[in-house]
Amino acid sequence: MSTKHRITLGLVCLARKTFDWQAAAGIYADMRKNLAKLDEVEWAVVEELVIEPEDARKAAAFLATRGIDGLVCISGTFHLGHLVLELEKVLRKPTLLWGLDELPYDGGKIRLNSVCGVNLNASNLYKAGVRNYTVVIGQRIDEDWVDAIRIIARASARPMSPSSATAPTASSISRSTIPTHSRNWAFSSTTMNSTTCGARRSKREPLQPENRN
Repeated sequence: MSTKHRITLGLVCLARKTFDWQAAAGIYADMRKNLAKLDEVEWAVVEELVIEPEDARKAAAFLATRGIDGLVCISGTFHLGHLVLELEKVLRKPTLLWGLDELPYDGGKIRLNSVCGVNLNASNLYKAGVRNYTVVIGQRIDEDWVDAIRIIARASARPMSPSSATAPTASSISRSTIPTHSRNWAFSSTTMNSTTCGARRSKREPLQPENRN
C-alpha cells in the first residue's frame, strides 16, 4: 500500500497550428498514458490541445471545478504567450512548465519549438509576478516537483490549531524543494541574451504578455 499523499494535478498541452501541432497531439496522447501510471495522482485532463485564448479560458474553468493541487502545462509546440496567463488568472496553483525534445528535422521548418514556448511562459509568468513555477525538459515528468506538491497538499489538508505554525505555501515550499536546475532555468528567462529564443529585458516595468510568432 502506497504511503504517498494522494493529489490531483491538472494537465494541459498548449500548441499553435503554425507548427506541427498534429505531431504534438500524438505525443500528448502518449504522455497521458504514461502519466496515468504515476502513483497516487488523480489527473484532471484537458484532452484537446489549447490553441486559442478561448480554449485556455475553457480549460481553466474546467480545471477550477476539479480542485487541483497543481498544474502541469506542456508546451506541445510554440504557442501564444498569454495562454498560460489565462490559466494562472483562474487557477493560481503551482505550475510545472514542461518542454519537449525537438523532433527530427524533416526538411521543413522546426517542428515543435517547444522549449521556446516554455521560456515564453516562464518570462510572462515572471513579469506577472508569479514565482511558484518550475521547468522540466524531456520525456519524463519531474517527480521531485510532484512530491513537492504532495507536501503542500498534505500540509493544507492537516487540521491546525491557532497556536501551530503556519502551513507551508506553494511559494515557500517550491523554493526549497524543487530541484535547483529546474528552478534556475525558469528564473533565467529574464536575463537570457539576444542570441536565444528567450531574449528578455532585465527591467521590471509592467509589460504586456508576449506572443512571439
